Amino acid sequence: MNASQASGPSAALPQNEAAWRTRFGAIEIRPAPYTPPCHGEIVVQNRAVAINPIDWILQALGDIFFPWLKRPFILGSDIAGDVVETGGGVSRFTVGDRVLAHGVAYD
Repeated sequence: MNASQASGPSAALPQNEAAWRTRFGAIEIRPAPYTPPCHGEIVVQNRAVAINPIDWILQALGDIFFPWLKRPFILGSDIAGDVVETGGGVSRFTVGDRVLAHGVAYD
C-alpha cells in the first residue's frame, strides 16, 4: 500500500484488517473500514503488534470494567509501522517514515 493508492476520486481504498472483539472472550481478524487522514493526521501501515495488559483485561473482564464499549470494537492502541498517507497540514511526517506511538481513539 502507498499514499497514491488512496488519493484521487477514482482510487480504490487500501485493504484494512483489524482484531475485532465480537462477543465476550472472542477475537476475530476481519476487514475494517479504511479511514483516510483528516487535517493534521497520518495513516500508519502496521508492522508490529503488541499485547498489553489492557488487551487481556478487555478480553476477560471488558464487560465489567468497560461497560461503555459496544461490540464489535477494534482492539489495540499501540502503533508501529510506516507512514503511508498524510492529511493536510502535516509537515513533521512524510510517506515512508517509520514511526511508533500510542494511539488514542476518539468517539
